[in-house]
Amino acid sequence: MRLGVENTLPVKCDLSFTHTARDALALADLCGIGICLDLYCCWQERGLTGLIRDRVGQVELLQVSDFRVGTSTFPNRWVPGDGDLPMAGLLASVLRAGYTGIVDVELIGPAIEAEGAEPAVTRSIAWTREQIAVARP
Repeated sequence: MRLGVENTLPVKCDLSFTHTARDALALADLCGIGICLDLYCCWQERGLTGLIRDRVGQVELLQVSDFRVGTSTFPNRWVPGDGDLPMAGLLASVLRAGYTGIVDVELIGPAIEAEGAEPAVTRSIAWTREQIAVARP
């Protein structure tokens, strides 16, 4: 795996200045590296599907998780499929664009703590495997 820069939420401006997949790719181009594409952080980005299709070769790591609209605490991620993000479709678009690398489920925050790490991870693995199987029959 090559070094990669990750896109982050704008509320994390103390950690990063790459708040879109497009920002991460621009920086990656300057540095000659890849990206860690965090779909949680860029799911609303205009033209994301086309961008992924055109630049999938630079994705070194793909991160998935979920979010519930109305949440005001950060970080607060949910098991994929438990929230409101169109994560199944986003994941499928990256896989169908040709991504064959690691899919990482990022779980952190009160929702995961309330459920417990082990059941949250177990459910996340099951959801992710199911989505990969659907996208890559």
